[in-house]
Amino acid sequence: MKKAIFLVLLLVLSLMPTGCGEEDPSEKTAELEFSPLLRIATEEGAAKETRLFYLKESVGFFYVHPDGDGFSAGFVSPHRSISAERILSGEGSVETLSVREEAKDRIFVLTDAGAYTLVLDGATADSSFAPYPQKAAAEEYGFFDSLTVFAEAEELILLVPVNMAETYVLAQKSLLPDFSDVLTVSDNGKKIWYTRAENGENLGIAFFEYGKNTPLGNENFAFDSACALADGKVLFTRALADGGCLYLYRDLEGGVAASVTSDTVYDRVTATPDGKLFAGVKAEEGKGFVDIFDLESGKKKATLPIPFGTPDAIAFSADGGKLSLTVGSGEEMILGAVDM
Repeated sequence: MKKAIFLVLLLVLSLMPTGCGEEDPSEKTAELEFSPLLRIATEEGAAKETRLFYLKESVGFFYVHPDGDGFSAGFVSPHRSISAERILSGEGSVETLSVREEAKDRIFVLTDAGAYTLVLDGATADSSFAPYPQKAAAEEYGFFDSLTVFAEAEELILLVPVNMAETYVLAQKSLLPDFSDVLTVSDNGKKIWYTRAENGENLGIAFFEYGKNTPLGNENFAFDSACALADGKVLFTRALADGGCLYLYRDLEGGVAASVTSDTVYDRVTATPDGKLFAGVKAEEGKGFVDIFDLESGKKKATLPIPFGTPDAIAFSADGGKLSLTVGSGEEMILGAVDM
């Protein structure tokens, strides 16, 4: 049985400028401490697909990695001195999996097979599973809010409670021009934002209001991918012609925008929901690094080298005070935290 144990070792890594032009080389960089928290046994190569989620109410990081034909999940909270591996083993793809918490230590895990409910109790958890009802069969699923799931069927966007008891129609796709995917919600669920695409190329975003089923506003801009950081907070990625990449943060409710342009095309990226910090991971052979930017200025704050394994998943705490990171090596990975 795979077992997670606390490490006593504390690795201190210095921040070094990379010479990419985003940072004044004359400025001194502070030292950050990468503090290993858990050593986790995984299948060969599974660390590359690991995902991290910060749970604000539970004050900790929830991590998921492939395990056999499904996945295995665990939880660690440095603030609460709690850690647990394999608190959930389930079915479904890690890539499409999403996580939401209703309250402290009460977590919902959404997969392409159904919804898992987790109630944490220290280093253990009680779990239950609810498969999708037949009439809610869809191609994609995501959280509408902490108790409701949206399901994208061929012609409809459906709403389903996490207990899968009922199914409601949210919108008809035919009434939403260029509809591609549900992106996020804002204004306490009143506005539903979606990406627009044609012939596989993203054209921009648009929104409709709950119960109105027709687009009420849209924006035209090119991007390659989009990731919701929180309700109404989105990080867009666009490859540039010169080989670099543009990372655009948008607060769709507050109207705030900020961006980072980097010569490096990162393997994993994330940002704080408030739009202050951006982090990008670049994996190399047996090593890698994490770049940290100030989103408001667009300038690089620091580079954290990882010389002892391949950095993979990253996630900020809600206040940006900690950055959690997984580092893989063979059939194990180390989950640790950086105090920002």
